[in-house]
Amino acid sequence: MAIRTSLARKGKGRRAGGPLGCVLATAMLAALAPAGASAGTWNLASCSQPDGAPAPIDGWRTTSIGGVGADSGDIDTCPQGGALTALTSGEAPQTAYTGPEWVFTAPPGSTIVGGTLTGTLTSPHGQAWLATPNSSYDSADVLVNCQYNLACGQSGLMSGTFPISHAGGTNIYAAAVCVGPQEGASSCPAYGGVDAAVSMSGAEIELSSSSSPTGSGFGGTLLGVGARGTRELTFTAGDPEGPGVYSVRAEVDGETLYAGTPDENEGQCAALTSTAGELTFDRSQPCKQSESIDLPIDTTPLADGQHTLKVSVKDAAGNSSVVLDDAISTHNAPVNTAPPSILAPAQTTAGSAVAAQAGSWSAPARAGTISYSYQWQSCGSQGASCTAIAGATTATYNAVAGDAGRTLRVIVSAANRDGSTSTVSAASGPIAGSPGAPSSPDAAPASAESDVGNGVGASESAELKLSGKGTIARAFARRALKIGGRLLNGQRQPIAGAQLQVLEQPAGSSAAHVIGQVSTSSAGAFTASVPAGPSRVIEIAYRAFSADAGYAAAGYVRESVAAGVRLSVTPRATASTGRIVLSGSVQGPVPAAGALVELLVRYRGHWEPFRTPHTTAAGRFRVIYQFEGAVGRFPFMARVPAGQAGLPYATGRSAAVRVLTG
Repeated sequence: MAIRTSLARKGKGRRAGGPLGCVLATAMLAALAPAGASAGTWNLASCSQPDGAPAPIDGWRTTSIGGVGADSGDIDTCPQGGALTALTSGEAPQTAYTGPEWVFTAPPGSTIVGGTLTGTLTSPHGQAWLATPNSSYDSADVLVNCQYNLACGQSGLMSGTFPISHAGGTNIYAAAVCVGPQEGASSCPAYGGVDAAVSMSGAEIELSSSSSPTGSGFGGTLLGVGARGTRELTFTAGDPEGPGVYSVRAEVDGETLYAGTPDENEGQCAALTSTAGELTFDRSQPCKQSESIDLPIDTTPLADGQHTLKVSVKDAAGNSSVVLDDAISTHNAPVNTAPPSILAPAQTTAGSAVAAQAGSWSAPARAGTISYSYQWQSCGSQGASCTAIAGATTATYNAVAGDAGRTLRVIVSAANRDGSTSTVSAASGPIAGSPGAPSSPDAAPASAESDVGNGVGASESAELKLSGKGTIARAFARRALKIGGRLLNGQRQPIAGAQLQVLEQPAGSSAAHVIGQVSTSSAGAFTASVPAGPSRVIEIAYRAFSADAGYAAAGYVRESVAAGVRLSVTPRATASTGRIVLSGSVQGPVPAAGALVELLVRYRGHWEPFRTPHTTAAGRFRVIYQFEGAVGRFPFMARVPAGQAGLPYATGRSAAVRVLTG
């Protein structure tokens, strides 16, 4: 009672070996052993799909061991829901140790690492077996077998689902041969019925592939400056030695903007099942090994500014490669298509109401609703030398006596979820004053009679002295800065009731503008409340007479203001390979293109920068960071460097936020 073992395919048969039970026990133990580390894996369903529907038989072919006798052969009834069958008939004499065989060959670049074969074996007068990696009839290759001189299941049939326990090969064999009346016989009589048969109704073959997906030829409007709305990313994705390109993922700052199968290859690249991330297909080349990718990427979820784009390609075996890691910029803030304008009466005088029309703006619909804000300006008679009018921030404005002889402009800011843009209107016509009312300083020259002194004891030789330091440095704050001093005439007597102008010249600006005013007391003293602002030179100035073109006296304070930045980190505790979200905002006015923020982590005693996001026009930023096995307590900080265009602040830093990993 022995199982036959290997003989070369030439000759009469396969020599005797150990008992059948040993072959099955070995197969079971191998199937239950834990798998080691491997490349990507996928399953190929043959003959029947996991749900029982018929499946193709890619990779299978018919052959024979020493030839095929009368009434014998390989049969394929899988399209009808049947099986792949290798049958040696007993209805006619056969040559011993010969018979039909089905052979599966793995796709190029793949090896067989597991799976199952479902079928039935019988061998009243022969041998039937399933084997891998070779067709040899021995325990190193045979997965399951029947033979004439051993019990083979109930009524001589062995049916079931058998594990593919011999990993590492590229072929699977299903064979059935006759033996003869005894071992060593050269022929098999016509016993009638079947000498031997193996019938396989289904297979799920687990294949391993170490292919590395590729990407090349990147282009498309997403890579242009200021990508807006939905833009395309084009490239060629490849998997030259694997089961093909299954999916593409595009991430911006760690957030997925696209993930999917760009080409399902007429349905062949649509997985039948997915178990623990391992996909099952019914084609040996389920997905294309090279395909042109054209991804539509909606940029409206992104704040305006610079971002990090990562593109990865995954093949059908689960092998994944990052094929692009690059910077992109987006701009979805509203764009002005027709400038704002001012609606005013034909003759605008003090007390007249004027109204701003916002003009026309366009923006991607998904960037959110457009909202408008306004800032009225008082300008010279020619529409130049404009200064903001305090508190004039609605769509309408009522002209006042001080506007006489001057013109008006309005700045309209249009904002959506991603950013904001500002555009200024053309100047209005000059505002007419009430009869006898004095004109403003840059109106038509005043007559001598209208040249009014500024304060009791007005003097061209006045002296303005400020108390406190001439240079100050402070962190960003929304509270006003108090600046005090005294105004004296040439005889060092106080000038009472004088109106002083408060001006500022922001860092990086070439001109100062008026931001407020303050009056002197009977002792010539004053305390100006200067609105919070950026790094700047603050000027307190005195014009002695209303017709004077310049100031008689002025005092200066140089203020250095660190940029305000806030940082929040969630979660504050995570795994050594966990992800955290760093978000925050830069305070104060931020340019439309956003501000650059440096994110730093303290590592080995030093602050190390790891990401430099740009904020939105509203000053907000958000970044996802993933740890790579570090364990401990790590402080994070945000820093806004000085010297950025449109951001007149000194370098500012947030408070440190600590994150625990482990």
